[in-house]
This record gives sequence, C-alpha cells and structure tokens, in this order.
Amino acid sequence: MIELRFANYFSNHMVLQGSPHKPVIWGYGPKPTDYKNISVIVRLYMFDSSKQSIATKQHTNVLTTEASVKDDSLSKYLAEVEPEYRYTSQVQRAAAGNTWRVTLEPPTHKGPYLITASLIGQSEDQVIKLRDVMFGDVWVCTGHDRGLDRLNKIANFTDSDNTNINEGDDGDEDDLRIFSVFPAKSDVPWPDIHLYDIPWTIASKSKAPRIRDRSGSYSPIFPGPCWHFGHKLRRHLKRPLGLISAIYNENLPEEWLPSQALNVSEKTYLESSSRNWNGMIHPLLDVQIRGVIFQQGDAFEDDDRDQKEKEKKEKSKKSSSDYRYFFKKFTHHWRMGVRSRTQPHSSASGGGDSNDESNLNNDDTPLILFGIIQALPNNNSQSKSLATASNRWRATANRGYLPNSDLDSTFLAVSIDLPDMEDIRQKQKLGERLLRGAVHVAYHEKVEHKGPTPFEYVNVKKKDLTLNFNTNIIVKSDFGFEICCSKTPRNQTCKGPEDKAAGFYWDHVIVTSSTNKSVTLNTENCPWHTVGFRYAWADEPCEFESCPVYSVRTNLPMPSLIHLHMLDDGKPKKLHLDLVDV
Repeated sequence: MIELRFANYFSNHMVLQGSPHKPVIWGYGPKPTDYKNISVIVRLYMFDSSKQSIATKQHTNVLTTEASVKDDSLSKYLAEVEPEYRYTSQVQRAAAGNTWRVTLEPPTHKGPYLITASLIGQSEDQVIKLRDVMFGDVWVCTGHDRGLDRLNKIANFTDSDNTNINEGDDGDEDDLRIFSVFPAKSDVPWPDIHLYDIPWTIASKSKAPRIRDRSGSYSPIFPGPCWHFGHKLRRHLKRPLGLISAIYNENLPEEWLPSQALNVSEKTYLESSSRNWNGMIHPLLDVQIRGVIFQQGDAFEDDDRDQKEKEKKEKSKKSSSDYRYFFKKFTHHWRMGVRSRTQPHSSASGGGDSNDESNLNNDDTPLILFGIIQALPNNNSQSKSLATASNRWRATANRGYLPNSDLDSTFLAVSIDLPDMEDIRQKQKLGERLLRGAVHVAYHEKVEHKGPTPFEYVNVKKKDLTLNFNTNIIVKSDFGFEICCSKTPRNQTCKGPEDKAAGFYWDHVIVTSSTNKSVTLNTENCPWHTVGFRYAWADEPCEFESCPVYSVRTNLPMPSLIHLHMLDDGKPKKLHLDLVDV
C-alpha cells in the first residue's frame, strides 16, 4: 500500500491558527522518481450537522492510540459534497522523508472542519482524514516544568477572579484543545515530533481527558498556569484556542537555543547545548502560532553522580545561561525559524539561521508574541539557584519590564509573590497575569498588565528616600527595599564585593510612611550617600500576594527593580528605568 500520512503533530480535534495567519499542513508521501511526480490534494469540508456521516462533534474523554473506527458512509458523503477549499502539492524528496505541504487560506468560520488528503490519480480509499478541526489561536507553553499538575485537578479548580477582564460565559467549552509534546532531547534538529504525551484533545472543565493504558486510565499532567491562561483567554476571545505543551525538567538555558545562537566557547564546553531546541522546539517551527509562553528555569540540576557535567554547568554561569541574552536570542531564532520553515519545501535545518530580522514585518505574517513567566521563588538551598532577582532582571534584558527595545512584542508574568507552585491558587494567579499581558500586547486591548513602578524620587541625604507613582498603590509590608550606601556620591555601580572598605554596601531599609501614590524609606543609617535602591531582590522575597507594593486596581505586584546613580540633593528627579547590568 502506498504510504500517505500527516506529520505526527496533526490529529483529530486539533486547532489550527486562524486569520490572519496562513497555517501549514504537511505530511509524508511515496517517493517520487526522476520520471514521475507524485501530487497530493488536500480538501477542507465544513461540518454539516444534518449529515450524520461526519461525526466530528463526537469526542470521547478517554484517549487511546488505537486507530479510529472506519466510517463506511464517509466516502459516499465526500463523493457527494464539494469541499470549501482545495489545495495541491507535490511530494518532495528529502533526507528526513518524502514530504508534501500546503499553506491554507484561513477560513472565515471557526469550524469544525474535516480535512482530507489523497494522492492524485490513486484510489479514493487511500484518503487520510483529520476530523473536528477548529481554526482559532494557538499558543505554545514551553520551558521549565514547575507548575505541572493532573489535568482533572487543574480543570476542576475554581476560585475568585480579580482580573476585571470580561471573560464572558463558558460558551462552547469544547473549543479549548490541548496537545503535549513528549519531553525529548536530540543532538540534531528533528523535522517532526517523534512522540507526544497527549494527542490533540478537548480539555474543557467538563471533558478533562484521561489516558488509557493496559492498567486502566488516568488523568495526564499539564502545566497549570498554561491551562488557566488558555481557559480564560478562550472565554475572553470567544474563539477556539489550542495549547501546546513542550516543557522539560530542569536544565540549562542553552538547551533551549539552536546551535547557531551559541558562541564558540559555549558549544565547546556544553555538549548538551541545543538538545531541547532540537527535540521539542524545532519540530514546532512548521506550526503557525499566535504566541509562546516560556517558563524561566529556577535551578541547575544537582546530580553528584556526574562531576564532569556539574563542572560544565558551573562554567555555564559565565555564559549566556544567566539569561542576560537568552530571551533576545530565543525570541529571535523562533521567529526567524518559523519564517524559514514555513516557506514551501524549505530544508529541515536548525531553524533561524539568519540574523536579519529586517524582513520580519515586511509581509502579512504577524509577529509571534512571547510571554515570560519569571523564575519562580525557590527556597531549596541545596540547588544551585537561578531563581535570583538578578536572573529575573536579566529575563527582561536588564530593564525590569516588558516589552522594551530589546524584547519587542513580549509581556511578563511577575512571580515574586507566588512562592509555592504546589498551591493550585498560585498557578491560577500566574494564568491571570499571563492573560493580562496577552490581551494587551497580543490583542491590543487597553488592559492594565503591569504592576506599579515609580516615576520620580526625592532623595534627602541621611534622612529618607521617597518614591512617587503615577497609579494608586497599596502597601502591604514595610520590608523589601534596600539602598546602596556609597562614599562616592556619583557613578557608583554598586557591583562586586560589598563592604564598607570597598566604599559601598547594600542595606535593608523599612517603609516609614506611604500614601496612595508614594512610599518613603528611612535612610538615616547610611553615613554616606544613598546612590541607588533595589526592591524584592531575593530568591524568595514575599509570601503569597504579600509583597510591599501592589496596584489598587489590579492587585498586580510591583516587579523586582534596581535603580542606580541617584542624587541626594532633596530635589524631585525623574526615575527612568534605564538598562542596569547586574
């Protein structure tokens, strides 16, 4: 029998990225010869509820890898009904397999659709099918795996919602679909997904799926913040939403970057670099998506059994693994990789080979959006922690906020007051914060998505420092601020070993008073000059929703912040969130 199949990513119940994107469908076919081309025709049929022969609305909540039961009436139906869309493609010879692909014009209706593919000139019984396909928005959740939980526990959790964003009613709950890539590493870029944990399936509260194996059935695991984000976003947008999980246990940041994003020294001593990118991200570069949610890691693996690997990880602290440049590289290469891979019959290379982003906005393909979940608080003193305020800061390209000039079309979910990811409430809070950022940055709605940050300061030498805000704030704690006390009144970087002999030190200070738009810090204990301050600068700075400063309107926390080169002449000064390299 002639082998014709879809790529492993495609299955029944999936969501394809809708307008204005043009999603790609691809698969494998028989090998063409020098004398004979082989063509594939792809058809899209709109579901007709009056035709019971296409059971696209039927969906079981128990997943199985067994082949679907044949629908004998389907062939007859297809022979009688004209497809809404029709595409053709030639099978191309490639090292990874003989592939075909078509680029779809996004339908105006969300679906469901039946998609078929068949070889031109071959028997119609060779047709392959995708049933119950919806068109909407697709988001990938990737990075570190903190926040995982059983899907039935996540989906059935309900709590008060303070987002003040109109989510609407549940509507068609079946419009929320999920897919989970099997955690995999590879030394070479894979063109296709090798395995998956969860095939495309409906994942609403009423239909949380279960996996069936020989021992019975069980609820699969899924990132909690990702599900809550998708559930709320689907209700807000009132359109189908697909969530793709591609996460892995703790590892080095370099493993999420393609090889061409690393410098020579990183490639030399990091033998495991790019392996997560190769095995989990590169196969997704063919997929048109709306955005990516990345969970910043919080700790290196601590495996005493492999001292050599530990030494490599120690060295990696001196490389871009400290997140100083990671997200700029990650967002750039994903965007460039999608651009190159979605061109017809492009080769299966590492993705994102070009460093030229000048053409990213020169066609109709919208820019992929990126949401970043900051490194979660970590009180595990046994691990070599990355969950420091420094690395949270570096995740924003050393500015403390998103988007900015180095990381455009991005948004941030602040995590400093969510210390326990075993608590399902905190997973929901992260989902809500992601929702705010996505609605504002990706969907261009006027939604407050950042916590308060000061715009002005008044610094009185050896007395106090007042920070003024443009928005109404509430102060929940007197602790969390530090000042840099320096012998030198200007140009002090406050970096390096800190002690009085070195000419500066950091000192904890308390909030002595506050208004609805200001906080005042006591700086009397500094015998020299207060030249800077930092806020929430600790691995685990706050208890649950108990940081010092929050927005009254949204209850979003003020993010970790550092500001230097302050004057202490007692006059109001603008506080610009400048780039601070820490």
